[in-house]
Amino acid sequence: MNIPNSPPWSMRGGPQDVFLRSDPNWPYPVIVAGNGIWLQDEEGNRYLDVSSGPVASNLGHAHPGVTAAMHAQVDRLTFASSRVARTTENIAFAERLTALAGPGFERAFLVSGGSEAIDAAIKFARVHAVRTGQEARQCLISLLPSYHGGTLGCVAVSGDLAQAAMFEGMITLSEKLRAPLSYRPVNGRSPEEDEAAVLSDLDALISRIGPERLLALVLEPVGGLAMLAPPLTITEAETGDLLLRLDQTLVHFEQLAMESLL
Repeated sequence: MNIPNSPPWSMRGGPQDVFLRSDPNWPYPVIVAGNGIWLQDEEGNRYLDVSSGPVASNLGHAHPGVTAAMHAQVDRLTFASSRVARTTENIAFAERLTALAGPGFERAFLVSGGSEAIDAAIKFARVHAVRTGQEARQCLISLLPSYHGGTLGCVAVSGDLAQAAMFEGMITLSEKLRAPLSYRPVNGRSPEEDEAAVLSDLDALISRIGPERLLALVLEPVGGLAMLAPPLTITEAETGDLLLRLDQTLVHFEQLAMESLL
């Protein structure tokens, strides 16, 4: 199908990038095929998919093992709600996933993507606090900059000042802690010195808010849109009863890709 690139659209629907016209790369090419690390548009141009989708096709496009597994599953069963039924596929996947995760991660709550995972983690933390008699724990701390997803709950903990300004008042924003910059430490510090400074800021932030009101610290071991690889080392002694929620979407996709290739 030939899709016109110039607005106004004379048809209903249209591509999803009609909502993204402020993007300097708009209009986007029409992709019709993919193989391995390459994508192809309707005019025959090839693109190196350096972001894997982003982070959704880490094994490559049209991977024969992936497509065969998807086809076999669809032929057998497409869906069964976990609210009313169990499936052997989910049980086997959870067992393998927790075995890879190691000690302390004996259960897996399966969701459809990273945004839902962050929302669920925050909910789990809050339910745990309430059921253990710690109802005052409502405050979250996250890093600036950071990215945790597209839902309003994820916007609340993401370190994006533009989105915060847009939705502040509709949602309760997390307290923000400057992210340690391992590649470009501020004020000429070494990565270790910058890490120590951030931990000092964390202590001050916890003292200001009140440790009894804090629910969780949310951070990315490997940054997404923020493009960070923070060296931050946080111990149990430093957080006390504060829960540490690691948004490891990028870490896990890379690890799963390596597991599949080995």
